[in-house]
Amino acid sequence: MNQAMYMQEMLNNALGQHASFEQADDSRLEESPNEITQRFYNLLAESNEPVFEGVKESKLLVCIRHLAFKSN
Repeated sequence: MNQAMYMQEMLNNALGQHASFEQADDSRLEESPNEITQRFYNLLAESNEPVFEGVKESKLLVCIRHLAFKSN
């Protein structure tokens, strides 16, 4: 057994992970976000949209510039 495999086995034992965990179906481990999390994801997506049509700056960039201007 090489050193990398030995280290991986030690980590798996320490974390209580077994071979069956690594082979588990990933679809069971993933869950859909709750309402609050989904709202946050929507805000993140919206922050990358332009302020209005024809402008290249995003809403987030305009907010950051506005805050920087107000802080000076």
